[in-house]
Amino acid sequence: MRKLCSSIIMLAVLLLSSCAEKLFDEFEIKNSGYDDDCVFVEFNLQADSNSIKKALTLKKDNVLTEGRFEFNKKTVRFYPVDGIEADYEWQLTVDNNAESADGVSLKKPFVKDFSTKKDTVRPFVKSINPSKAQYVTQEIPQIEIQFSEKIDRQSFFDSFTIKPSFSYIVGFSSDDKTVTILPEQGFPVNTEYQITVGDGLKDLHNNYLEKDFMSYFYYLLDDKPPLFTVELQKPDASLTPVTDGALFTGLCGQEKLIITFDEKIDGSSAASFIEFGEGLSGQVEFDSISKKMITVSLSGVEYLKSYDIKIKKGISDLCGNECENSLTCTLTFDSQKIMPVSFVKGLIQKTDWEGEEAHSQSDTIIFDSSLNFLSLVLDGSYYELNEAKPFVIYLIFNSSPVSAGVELVSVMQNVGISSTNGTCSVELKKIELIGADGYGTQRISTLISSIDSTEYSNLSIFKVSCLFTNSQKSGLFTLSLSKEICDSIGNKMKNDQVFVFNK
Repeated sequence: MRKLCSSIIMLAVLLLSSCAEKLFDEFEIKNSGYDDDCVFVEFNLQADSNSIKKALTLKKDNVLTEGRFEFNKKTVRFYPVDGIEADYEWQLTVDNNAESADGVSLKKPFVKDFSTKKDTVRPFVKSINPSKAQYVTQEIPQIEIQFSEKIDRQSFFDSFTIKPSFSYIVGFSSDDKTVTILPEQGFPVNTEYQITVGDGLKDLHNNYLEKDFMSYFYYLLDDKPPLFTVELQKPDASLTPVTDGALFTGLCGQEKLIITFDEKIDGSSAASFIEFGEGLSGQVEFDSISKKMITVSLSGVEYLKSYDIKIKKGISDLCGNECENSLTCTLTFDSQKIMPVSFVKGLIQKTDWEGEEAHSQSDTIIFDSSLNFLSLVLDGSYYELNEAKPFVIYLIFNSSPVSAGVELVSVMQNVGISSTNGTCSVELKKIELIGADGYGTQRISTLISSIDSTEYSNLSIFKVSCLFTNSQKSGLFTLSLSKEICDSIGNKMKNDQVFVFNK
């Protein structure tokens, strides 16, 4: 009986052991791999699809990929969106969330690394120009970086920085091994530049720079103040050096001052360092191409007047260094080319001018700029009331000896005659230029010869013919000469001339 019980007990133990092995089979991965489209994992048991979707991940260069799953009995396939691309490092992971269809968890996590790279050599910077810690003493057009192999262009844009920042254009060589950094407006000078190419830069096989590449250089360091020279440019383009305190005469206003610097300057405020004398004005033009020259053009000059022009210290170069020297010169504009037209005298017929006698002060009213508000006393026996009579006014002007005299048209357009209170009526009939050979026939030789020939060098005489109708009323008679009256080279009168007579 005791033997029978022992046999029954042993049989029960064997049966229980066999069921345990059947009920608790381990869930594990038997095989894995990949092809161009997907990765696959083969389990020893049929897998639960929901748990596998949570547990299985695929990373490409340490970045999770997206895709779709396919289940076929004990095999699971994962298809990334772009397939299994070449030139990447991959990592397939199945963690403990994976379960079999019977709910048995994966025995241990599974991790498999594989690579689709054909080239694993990292790129590196072969050279950079300017080189590291270089003191650049001459202008350069660009920065050039040469790599050991072809690089991915976008990764360069993402990883490159330069300080201080500025606007630039990136250029690539045809083999994508050399990159140039071209500033849009030149490199700011007197500056230390720091260049970084980060470890995010990669070659065409997705091999990354081992570590950040850093370099720096110093560009056109300068602590010397700029120097300048000044020249006076004549209308014929000839140049004369200008020194501090220089005095120039014989100028006509068409001259220019040329200021030349020994290095590039900041022209944004240059005009504020040019000081014009009282009454003088001008235009300051900065040469934005060479950045080394300022041209000062003059305007508003007056004949026989002198002006001071001062170039003050403080104009700065592109490094911020300021000029330490200043310069003052005096310009006198006494060239006869700009001599203004002047009114000399006027002669008014006051009686009958018929006959052979030369006209004299007895039959003429004489006026000039110093004799205004005269009485217009006319011979009543000649200028009978309400009867139109010939009435002549001679206008005598002086002008530059280098001109051909005062222009007739300008006189015709700029002479005006008026009266008030109906004192008289004057109808302007004709204005003509009387040359020197006509003084005799006009019987004004004696009056003209009385004008000081040493003071006036180029007289122009105009005859203004009118019809004058007298009345017994008193009033004002006005003769107006506009300052627009000019000579043959464009010189005008300085001011309007208005002569008022009391009739």
